[in-house]
Amino acid sequence: MSEKRRSVAKSLTNSIVDIYTLPGQFEALVESVIITNTTSSNINAFLYYYEGASTTQFLIVNNKQISGNDFLRLDNFNINLSKGDKIQAKTASGSDANILISVKEIFTGLL
Repeated sequence: MSEKRRSVAKSLTNSIVDIYTLPGQFEALVESVIITNTTSSNINAFLYYYEGASTTQFLIVNNKQISGNDFLRLDNFNINLSKGDKIQAKTASGSDANILISVKEIFTGLL
């Protein structure tokens, strides 16, 4: 099995956005998450884990306030992803925010 590290970044809105979807034939470990408030006003952020096997969405970070021009950093996050799993996020309003996640992907060769 081979491993590679990957970073994925997206802009957030008040609608849930798929940040990372596990590709086929891989398992993955989400190692860290950074949500950056790019405005001078406070925003509130939400982070979700979507479990593909049960088609269930789980709230991980609930309405966390991030001060203007500041960020929320979740190190040693360590969420294991399997086939069909996703990381999703949104803000409480149409605020300007960005998210960056770091993932270690492991090729399994299994579909």
